[in-house]
Amino acid sequence: MSLALRSIASNKGLTRLDISGNLIGDMGAQALGLSLRTNRTITALSTDKNRIGVAGLKGLRGALYGNKKIVEWPVMTHDIGCYLDLLAEGVREANMEEESAHDIIKDACANPLMEDPVLKTEGLDALRSAKHLKREP
Repeated sequence: MSLALRSIASNKGLTRLDISGNLIGDMGAQALGLSLRTNRTITALSTDKNRIGVAGLKGLRGALYGNKKIVEWPVMTHDIGCYLDLLAEGVREANMEEESAHDIIKDACANPLMEDPVLKTEGLDALRSAKHLKREP
């Protein structure tokens, strides 16, 4: 698929390109982005339902620096929705891990006379890890 997307760069007869639903992913989007930098005939582009994430969007964004002819490019609502669902799932998992880490710390410190430093350290490490997950895009 990458070769086909790269061949778009030299196609002078193509004015509308709809590659929706081909699951090209980030690598395909980056290849398409490179082709669109040099193709000056495409004015309309449809790219939804391709499982394009942030890296692919960056590659496509780069195409717009070189190609000012693209005037029609509908928002990729399906791909954005899928990406937001993944982010939401990641936040849910991070919240569960954070809650679990708090429970470990609470158990480790429940009885000051029998405080378990190893368990407390494990809980603090898990808490740091969960908070790091929340910060990742």
